[in-house]
Amino acid sequence: LLVLQLIMDAIAVVLLARIAWMITRNRTVFASVFWVYAISSFVSLYDVLPLTESLTTSTLVIGTYAAFRSLERSRLSLALCAGFCFTWAAFMRPVMFPLLMLPPLIYLMHRTTSMRVRSMLAVFSLLPFIAVESAWIGRNYMVHGTFVPITTSLLMPDYLETPNYHVGLVVRSFGGSLTWWDPDAEIRAFNIRDKGEPEWLANYQPKPTIPALDPLRVHIGMQ
Repeated sequence: LLVLQLIMDAIAVVLLARIAWMITRNRTVFASVFWVYAISSFVSLYDVLPLTESLTTSTLVIGTYAAFRSLERSRLSLALCAGFCFTWAAFMRPVMFPLLMLPPLIYLMHRTTSMRVRSMLAVFSLLPFIAVESAWIGRNYMVHGTFVPITTSLLMPDYLETPNYHVGLVVRSFGGSLTWWDPDAEIRAFNIRDKGEPEWLANYQPKPTIPALDPLRVHIGMQ
């Protein structure tokens, strides 16, 4: 997985610079985008972590490039590729679902191409999402017995059953901070910590605004 992330990020670096070139036709902009994205630690940091951030970013860049190229060549296969990339990104990170409309908007706003071609490209870019979403809705109906177009919750199902989730509801009720890695956050008064936190943070004794509580007792008390 990490090797795939590194390969796709390397491809995305080149393609993002190519997108900048297609928009501006300026070599300075092309070079600037290439080097800034290549050395950006904000992006490369996630390439060596088994998370969805890296692949989501890469597929969005690749999908956007495919959308622009499909306009240049009027190729439906590239529009299909763009739709697949955006669908993949949306299912990896559901918050990206609104971006599924980006390729159709790119096509419909590009007035140098005929309306017939633009409409075909827009339809083809949505086909991957329609196919995958239909299968996903069918699966969710069989599993949950109800219509679930995306997900049943914005949070992981396992997290909803933990004391941490219920403690978070309590802290949010009085406007407290949920940033558990901040030693002075209100959530830390409930002994909410992370197993991988640095030693200095684990040994730090914050000054809670309320007495420290056992999250398990809070969880039981809210049942």
